[in-house]
Amino acid sequence: MAARKVVVTGVGTVNPLGNSVKESFENLISGKCGISKLTGEEFAYYPSKVAARITNFANSVINRSVPKFIQYSLHSTQEAVKMANLDLKAIDLTRLGVCFGTGLGNLEYICQSHDRLKESYRKLSAYTIPYILNNAPAGFISKQYQCHAFSHSVSTACTTGLHSIIDAFRYIQSRDADIVIAGATEESSICPLTMAGFSKAKSLSVNYNEEPHRASRPFDADRCGFVVGEGSGTLVIESLEHALSRGAKILAEICGYGLSSDAYHMTSPFPEGEWIKYSMRNALRGIENINLVDYINAHATSTVAGDIEEAKAIESLFGSDILVSSCKGSIGHLLGAAGAVELIFTIMSMNKNVAPPNLNLERKDNKIYLKNLPKKAIEKNIRYALSNSFGFYGTNASIVLKKND
Repeated sequence: MAARKVVVTGVGTVNPLGNSVKESFENLISGKCGISKLTGEEFAYYPSKVAARITNFANSVINRSVPKFIQYSLHSTQEAVKMANLDLKAIDLTRLGVCFGTGLGNLEYICQSHDRLKESYRKLSAYTIPYILNNAPAGFISKQYQCHAFSHSVSTACTTGLHSIIDAFRYIQSRDADIVIAGATEESSICPLTMAGFSKAKSLSVNYNEEPHRASRPFDADRCGFVVGEGSGTLVIESLEHALSRGAKILAEICGYGLSSDAYHMTSPFPEGEWIKYSMRNALRGIENINLVDYINAHATSTVAGDIEEAKAIESLFGSDILVSSCKGSIGHLLGAAGAVELIFTIMSMNKNVAPPNLNLERKDNKIYLKNLPKKAIEKNIRYALSNSFGFYGTNASIVLKKND
């Protein structure tokens, strides 16, 4: 039996650049930055005092009493389902599934619950355990949209978003579902414990506390660590035949995916980006020729080692002239949600014929030999694109997309 083609018919997001796909993508392309200074007393003694926060978040139909990472997931899913024109009364709900993950889970709520418990057992919420489970967003989405095929959750650090989408792709190809709501959410990235932990690991940007808009600078010689961010990204993914049968607008085709594991170190990438290259090469099995790829959305988080190793892997596989950009200069690092949000931006780049800028790339690292790293958005007919995500413990993923011609 021939493999099913898998397509994207709807996308939705909330992130530091905006509360919708349109708003955030326009801000991305125009070179705006969603990073600001942390001013709370709880962050006063940490070396990094910058973060990419969501501002002016509002959704009148979402229960504001549930934790933010659930609110964000419901918000982005609402937009994606609307864009996909998905009529729940017209589809078989036993063929509708959800794959939705989170990297850190509801870590901030865990800390708050612990503080309440220290004060008094009576102050602990009856919803404590349900709200801290990593599959809570998937569960809420499943209930909201009656996803009876399955409710599946992924938690693989900063690769969570792409892994969720890859799992959705595989579920559709294996005929376990016709439609999957897929993505990831992150909110606990900006809480005292998270900031302190990443600071102790020396992962965060510390040299731009008074210039937060310059703090995240992928591929730049003066980068010194990533900037944590929060957000959520949702994609409606379905088989091509199902999308055509209901007259859905197709945004992109998922041609293939790649996976790998460094099996090397908790936080440092494998030298020379060997297993990053392996992941990308595997993703390329879904297309006829590597030279078809017009653009790469890099994981590049603005860490000293990570950006270099990814750049080496890209150059080794594609050459130095391939068009590459990282969105993290604009939105920071959304951790578990990064892959989903950045894949959405990649899809928008393909549909709008424009590649995002590498914000804050002022002086390229002399150990990075890639030549086509735009400092401003550039017009480009992008028919095929590749997007990368990598996480702690050496987990790597890549996805290749094709524009719907």
